[in-house]
Order: sequence, then C-alpha cells, then structure tokens
Amino acid sequence: MTTQLFPNTADLARTTPLPVATIELLKHRQVRIEGQSTLLFPTPLMKLRDPSNTQREIRDRRDALGYPELSTHSFRKTVATMLDAAGLSARDIAEYLCQANPSITQDIYMAKQTGSKKAAETMQKGPNGLF
Repeated sequence: MTTQLFPNTADLARTTPLPVATIELLKHRQVRIEGQSTLLFPTPLMKLRDPSNTQREIRDRRDALGYPELSTHSFRKTVATMLDAAGLSARDIAEYLCQANPSITQDIYMAKQTGSKKAAETMQKGPNGLF
C-alpha cells in the first residue's frame, strides 16, 4: 500500500493498494539505498527531487527511447483500460485512480472498446432467452 501524504484536496487523501510485484521492487530499491537517504527516489546527491526536473528527466528519457508521446497520463489510461478489461466497474476504477466522478474516468481514462461482448451476449439471449 502507498499513502499519498499531500493530496490536492482533503477528499483525495487515500491509501492505494499496490501489486505484490511492485511492492517487492520498491523494497529492493529501499535496500539498495539504505543508509544513504530516507527517500526512495532521491536525486544523485540524495536530496528531494524537484517535480519540474523530474518531468524533464522523464521527457528526455522517453524521447531517447523513441516514445515522445508517452506521458504519466498515458500510464493512468493504461491502468484504467486494464481494470475495465478485467471487469471492474467504472466506480471501482474511478476510486482507484482517485477520480470523484466515474463518468469522467470513463470519458478520459478508459479506452473506447469496439463493442461489449457482454452486451452482445445479452442481446443474443434476448428477453427471457427467447432469441
């Protein structure tokens, strides 16, 4: 689990459960820098990172890798789409992404699917299975 210590609003204070594999990677990272810093991702001088510098580093790395369109927003969209494909409701996905309104989550974060198999199967059955 991770806790957002400084949310934008009081309503956004939350703890987000993380996948076990992610927790293991973070624990490994913590062991690697143990004794050097209390921060998990410090600067090379073991100081707190500046958000603007971090965004620039991300931009430089994604450009070097050949993915100039990739953004942190892209990762949120990917997570929303994966959770949608796994059958979670828009409300569950909105809560995980800390979005107040599930319809915004659907409109902005969830990829448009070509058609719902569940809806097609329901239509195939028809009312009371008459079709």
